[in-house]
Amino acid sequence: MSKIDTGKLEKLASKTVNKFLGKKIAKMPLERQVKLCRKFMGMYGVDGTRTSLIKGMPDDIRDMAKNGKSSVEIKNHYWDCMPFRELWCELFKDTKIPEGMLDELIKEALG
Repeated sequence: MSKIDTGKLEKLASKTVNKFLGKKIAKMPLERQVKLCRKFMGMYGVDGTRTSLIKGMPDDIRDMAKNGKSSVEIKNHYWDCMPFRELWCELFKDTKIPEGMLDELIKEALG
């Protein structure tokens, strides 16, 4: 019996999800995106989910800025959504200021 390369399986699963759901996910309300994220967390784990968010959010942030939203409005979009805030604080609980992580991500994406 051969060993299963979990890295390849994760990449395949991620590619499949992005191909079939990527554009649909971006159009979903943030609360629904958080629910999906929690479901995928079982597959990717905390580290994989955290990495996925950090990689994917800058594009969303830049899209919101292109549509005329300020950095404050962008932050409020995320931070005012309690399900997102709970997930974010859970994922970044090892940092001293999870809200500061979001501030930095927005700043870097718009920088």
